[in-house]
Amino acid sequence: MAIIGIDLGTTNSACGVWKPQGVELIPNRLGEVLTPSVVGLDDSGEIIVGRTARQRLIHHSDKTVAAFKRLMGTGHRVALGTQLFSATELSSLVLRSLKEDAEAHLGGHGLWPAPEPGGAVPDPGFGGRHL
Repeated sequence: MAIIGIDLGTTNSACGVWKPQGVELIPNRLGEVLTPSVVGLDDSGEIIVGRTARQRLIHHSDKTVAAFKRLMGTGHRVALGTQLFSATELSSLVLRSLKEDAEAHLGGHGLWPAPEPGGAVPDPGFGGRHL
């Protein structure tokens, strides 16, 4: 089993795998090592994460959200179309995307169960408490 680390950032997120020679950043499905921490809904209502979502931020602002990590622990909910999401739920979607990219990069081996919307996300910015 691989040892990976994730930086869930306010603007961008990244994932790396520990190798004997050091950490190797894992590219996402677009071949980039940084994934924008942006979540949205596409025209069919499906969740999109990363650069694709960020590209829709201006013209589809009612269906796209960024900088939601700043809302962690506040109880505030954000509307994407007709659905409401907490910052934790939105973060879990970014984490799921990074997990899928890591699995693809590492040959499809399962890493851990996908975070479920509403699950606990440790945030060192809040003293390591689970939010």
